[in-house]
Amino acid sequence: MTGPDISPDEHADGKGVSPFTKRVGLATAVFAVVLSIAALSGGNNTKDIMLAQQKASNQWAYFQAKTIRQHLYASLTNIIELGLVERGATMSPAVKRQLVKRIAAMKSEVGRFKAEKKAIMKAARAHEKRLDVGQTKDPYFDYSQVFLQIAIILASIAMIAASGRFFIMALAMAGIGSLLLVNGWFLFFKIPLLS
Repeated sequence: MTGPDISPDEHADGKGVSPFTKRVGLATAVFAVVLSIAALSGGNNTKDIMLAQQKASNQWAYFQAKTIRQHLYASLTNIIELGLVERGATMSPAVKRQLVKRIAAMKSEVGRFKAEKKAIMKAARAHEKRLDVGQTKDPYFDYSQVFLQIAIILASIAMIAASGRFFIMALAMAGIGSLLLVNGWFLFFKIPLLS
C-alpha cells in the first residue's frame, strides 16, 4: 500500500524519496550488516568460551586421576618396602628379588605420573588462558550489538523525522559499536567497566 502523495509508479522507481532518506536507509543497511557480524562474533566467542571451559575441566579431572594413581602407587610402594624391611631376612632370595623389581617398577610409574601431570597441567592452563581471553572479549561483542541496535533505531527516527541530528547520533553510535566490535576481535584496549 502506498501513501497518499506517492503513486505506485513513483514508489517503484524511488522517485519522491529524498536523497537524505536514501543515505539514511543505506547507512541503516550497513549498520544491520555490522550488527549481524557482531552477533555472529559474539556467538562464536561464547562457543569458544564454553569449549575452553570444558577442555580445562577435562584436563583438571585427568590431572586428578593421575594424582590419585600416583598416590596409590606411592602408598603401595611404601607398604611393600616396609614389608621387605620387616620380613626381608626371612624371605627367600627369589621372592626378595621379585619385591625389589616391583618396587622399582612402581617407583618408575610414580615418576611417569609426575611427568604426565606436568604436561596435563600445562594443557589445562592453556585452556584456562583461552577461557580468560574469551571472557575478556565477550562484553565488547555485547556492547557492540547494543550500540549498533541503538544506531539503527536512531537512523529510523532520522528517516521519519528527516532529522540530520538523529542521523549524526546514529553514525556516532554505529561508530562506537563498530569500534567495540573490532576491539572484541583484537583487544587493542581494555575498558575497565567492560572487563
